[in-house]
Amino acid sequence: KIDSAGLIASTLQVVIGPVGCGLVVNRALPNLSKASRTITPLLSVLLVSMICGSIIGQMAAAVLQAGPRVLGAVSTLHVGGFFVGYWATRLCGFSERVARTCAIETGIQSAALAVVLATRHFPNPILSALPCALSTSSQSILGSIVAACWHLLPVQEEGVLTIVGSLHGEVPRKRLQTAFRYYDRNRDGALSKYDVARLLLDSYKHQKDALMALGGYALVTEEGGSLTSIFAGAHGTQALRKALVECDDKIWALRHDPSIAERFFYMLDHDHDGTLSLPDFEATAAAAIRSSLTRLYRKRVH
Repeated sequence: KIDSAGLIASTLQVVIGPVGCGLVVNRALPNLSKASRTITPLLSVLLVSMICGSIIGQMAAAVLQAGPRVLGAVSTLHVGGFFVGYWATRLCGFSERVARTCAIETGIQSAALAVVLATRHFPNPILSALPCALSTSSQSILGSIVAACWHLLPVQEEGVLTIVGSLHGEVPRKRLQTAFRYYDRNRDGALSKYDVARLLLDSYKHQKDALMALGGYALVTEEGGSLTSIFAGAHGTQALRKALVECDDKIWALRHDPSIAERFFYMLDHDHDGTLSLPDFEATAAAAIRSSLTRLYRKRVH
């Protein structure tokens, strides 16, 4: 019989406990937290390797007998995770950057947690933990291969990022054309007010992501609500809090007030004919998007 209460308690100890300690240290001892970032990734890799090596070493005979089959099974599981995570995201219309992130998140799981749970709460601790230990080694190797391949194939920026990435000086015409095609949802050579709303929304979302990264925080909510602002208020500077609240407010307003996108549409309509064509976009997009950038983003990020 498996102790379900023990499983929950161990999960809290292995996952929630370290996360809580990390938040406390980051809050109370920021200098120590910043200094430890250089060694903690390597330390975690070494500790997980020692745990998995111990399991595999104790079950050397079982590894030699059934190891290839188990390794094949867990490798297939992780390869499937990378494949499904990537293509399911792409088929749903998300960007290459989001698809790669989802592929990593689904292809690599917390096998170290599985090792701890198996050794503590399953009838045959070592044998039960063997697939988990092999899974950790397999996913680490496969994940490294995937990361190396994608490093050699960098993501081509999409949407507003093609413009934001070149806002110092003149934006190359090719980048403007790429962004226009990205937002031209109907593929009719003209952007609608809905397309313009998407562009402006992406601009504020990108700024919020960049500002959170600037502050060292990864907590960014899809809806742009109060959670991000509260977190920044507790941990960030006043300037960061002000910039994030501004982005939150702009995102909320865009989703509830169509007139904002309409005004931005007419700002982009260079010849004022009521149609936002590619020549209009090339003439006005860079300046219009510059006007949407928060002061802190322009000063610290860009």
